[in-house]
Amino acid sequence: MNNELSDIILKANSSETKLNILVFPQDWAMEKEMAKTGHNFYRLQLKEGDVPNDLPENYCVMPFSQVVTIFHYDIAIVRNNTVEQEAFNQIMSTVRKPFIIIDENNPQNTIAKNTGTYNNVNYNEDNFVENWNKFIQDFYEANRV
Repeated sequence: MNNELSDIILKANSSETKLNILVFPQDWAMEKEMAKTGHNFYRLQLKEGDVPNDLPENYCVMPFSQVVTIFHYDIAIVRNNTVEQEAFNQIMSTVRKPFIIIDENNPQNTIAKNTGTYNNVNYNEDNFVENWNKFIQDFYEANRV
């Protein structure tokens, strides 16, 4: 097993109580701010070479065109209209986890069974990290099996 996959597996299987969150690539500056919630983030690499240089310690990038499935994800996060529907469906049928759709045009944040929408994309707000962490925790608790 190569080092990249070993690092991903070790992080996911740690005994810490952080969530393992699968992230579809979107806005890297916003993703870095989301990482400040302290959870473990696993970013899909849908375009070859799309690997940011400044990865936070709790952020991993999957090998190109792969979804590592030898551990479990707790939730997934995708931004509205950033991934082709067919690719999204294929990936989500593999991981089978609830997902949050980031949709800044949605006037109200929602949590439902297996899906939620969240509209806070202004990562320059003072309470961005705190609000995201609360929404992630609330969403996870509502969808816990």
